Amino acid sequence: MTSIRKLVKAGPASHTISLPKEWLEQHGVKTGDSLYVEETPDTLVVKTESRKVQVVEQECTIALDNKSDSSVQRELASAYVNNNRTIRFSGKSAESRLPVVRAMLQGFVALEITEQTPTVLVVRDLLDLEEISVEKTIRRMEMMVRTMLVECCNPDVQEQLRVKDEEVNKLYFLLVRLIRSALSVPGMAERFSLTPVKAGQVWFLITYLESLADYAQSVHGSFARTPKASIKMVKELVAELKIVFEKAMTSFWKKEKSSADGVLQSRQSLLASCTTISEHHKDAVLAEIAEQAKAIVSLILSIARLVIDE
Repeated sequence: MTSIRKLVKAGPASHTISLPKEWLEQHGVKTGDSLYVEETPDTLVVKTESRKVQVVEQECTIALDNKSDSSVQRELASAYVNNNRTIRFSGKSAESRLPVVRAMLQGFVALEITEQTPTVLVVRDLLDLEEISVEKTIRRMEMMVRTMLVECCNPDVQEQLRVKDEEVNKLYFLLVRLIRSALSVPGMAERFSLTPVKAGQVWFLITYLESLADYAQSVHGSFARTPKASIKMVKELVAELKIVFEKAMTSFWKKEKSSADGVLQSRQSLLASCTTISEHHKDAVLAEIAEQAKAIVSLILSIARLVIDE
């Protein structure tokens, strides 16, 4: 049944709406009781209790014998993003490969070994997806990438950059898993206010951020071999890229198409700076850095296009 209710201003930054008396009596709601308001892209849903989304418990088995570590790593990533709560590693080599499997688990959020035999390793996922904030997780990725762009011209932070890159990867896999769940588990999309279009936008964004972290680390590796005469020029280019990245992300959060358009208009000047680097002394390392910088430019511009296309 549909009824019309007027929105009443209740304070400087809040408004109220009255609830039907019949609905309150039907559900036994009285003054002082808590109600739960769930936000979706187009509606607000009022409930008398918070209902957790029912997720079917999935499990899978990964065979270890006669398989390379990289193949096992890929299967683990697939099992994780497809929301398998129990993952079994099986094979005669299970016990001997325990250290390798443990190292792999460090690349994912909340995976722990709960059972071990000579031929089987049982891994459980201890994460509650409903406790994850999409926005906060993306902002963590953004912060890591911004820091990496600042530090990639510092030769003394190799280990710190590696740790940050691994953290970005972990958050990327976590959000991919969340998005896949939102698109396949009834009620999950509403829980995270993700329409199919919004889910696609988030997926593109986190892919760009993960790639940016990789390229920042690549620049760091190349910078250590940069000729002294060109160090200042490289640092200035990277500082310019960081500023444009921050503008792109600000336009994303504020949904400012004019700011995003400004980022896109900087394409020619950014690419010109990259070309200047590559032509400086015709050095092979500088050419390498220029190509890495061009890839970073492309990713930043792609973030701005997400805003324009929204």
